Amino acid sequence: MPAKILVVEDNPTNLYLMEYLLGAYGHSVKTAGDALTALAAIEAERFDIILADVLMPKMDGFEFLKRAKGSHPDGPPIVAVTALAMVGNRETIMESGFDGYIPKPISPETFVGEVDHYLPEAKRSKVTSGPQPRSVDDEPDRPRPAGRTILAVDDVPTNTQVLRATLEPFGYNVVEARSMREALEIAARVKPDLVVTDVHMPSGSGYDLIRAFKADPDLHDVAFVFVSSTYWHELDRARGLSLGASKFLVRPIDPQTLVAEITETLQDADG
Repeated sequence: MPAKILVVEDNPTNLYLMEYLLGAYGHSVKTAGDALTALAAIEAERFDIILADVLMPKMDGFEFLKRAKGSHPDGPPIVAVTALAMVGNRETIMESGFDGYIPKPISPETFVGEVDHYLPEAKRSKVTSGPQPRSVDDEPDRPRPAGRTILAVDDVPTNTQVLRATLEPFGYNVVEARSMREALEIAARVKPDLVVTDVHMPSGSGYDLIRAFKADPDLHDVAFVFVSSTYWHELDRARGLSLGASKFLVRPIDPQTLVAEITETLQDADG
């Protein structure tokens, strides 16, 4: 049975990353962008664990904790997920009544396991119990991804972190770039097998990037996949494909679908 988790976080980027990672490993996640919304949520349903930011506007995590514990003294563990990392902050947080502490910035590679630590064994994800995520190496009919390098290009670090957390358990090597210039510099040193890029970025769009690759004889044959949150028109997709991209994917996309699309793209590129 998956765990029911409430994530309380006012930063949309942090909220998205935590929701994505927990959902990717089978947990059922509900989100709240502020403490008042979270208090209403725990009155409406039961959760196995609550992950709460500490520094939030209007009502901080300490006040949220006090009210949540006051109304539900036998409720689920409440774990602080916070950037408060100065000497003494952890002790202050734990002494205030939080049941655990996970520092920010969270690590996509370890975050789900850290959350599992506070859950009963039957509710833990496959990160720490049961089989690990199925790897394409487990299927002998498919090319093994060992040594396959994917260059993830996005000016939002959360998006490339999600790609890394999704693809690396399946054996892919993911390299991150924050701009077109950085992507070209990396590609000049280590030719990737595939580029997964956002479309709309400052200092060079994904369309500009694929043009630069196609114009370079050494990079011309590198496969491209666009992944965008701002795909509003069929012309965007048509433009990307006309420039030589294999796929145009739209966020949000579930991890299983993303892995399948990446694997299929690489198989097609191999001929």
